[in-house]
Amino acid sequence: PITPIEEALAKIWSQVLGIERVGIHDNFFELGGDSLQSIQIVAKAHQLGLDFNSSQLFEYPTIAELTTVVD
Repeated sequence: PITPIEEALAKIWSQVLGIERVGIHDNFFELGGDSLQSIQIVAKAHQLGLDFNSSQLFEYPTIAELTTVVD
């Protein structure tokens, strides 16, 4: 992760998925993510002021893709 948004999302994914390192091109679902974890990720991101929803995470399953739609 390079940008602050990428760093924040990588940290959240790492916490929720229980994985030490997450890259910006890692696919959320290939890392073992599921719909319940996607809700946790969205909630934690909202606490940091990052705005996106679960359906966007399904549509953009990598951090690199997701950052293009995060407000």
